[in-house]
Amino acid sequence: MSDGNKNYKKCQSCALAINNDKNRGTNEDGTLSTKYCWHCYKNGQFTQPNINCDEMQQISFSFFKKQHPIKAFFFRKSYFKAIAKLSRWTDKNK
Repeated sequence: MSDGNKNYKKCQSCALAINNDKNRGTNEDGTLSTKYCWHCYKNGQFTQPNINCDEMQQISFSFFKKQHPIKAFFFRKSYFKAIAKLSRWTDKNK
């Protein structure tokens, strides 16, 4: 299966769960993205194209911390490592 056909379970930019179509971003042709959430990707473009991985880690973790304060306390380091491993930040052919 090629990467383009894979339906990811979490956004490959911010790690938001993509557990239904309403969480998916949109491609340029209006179809749903299989890779990115609606926060990160609209109309085939990143909503914050100039953001770097460190900035995304901070923004995403702040949101996660508000939603899950206890989990955030215990999983901070692993959460930051997980963001850095997502394809937006590791794919050399962007």
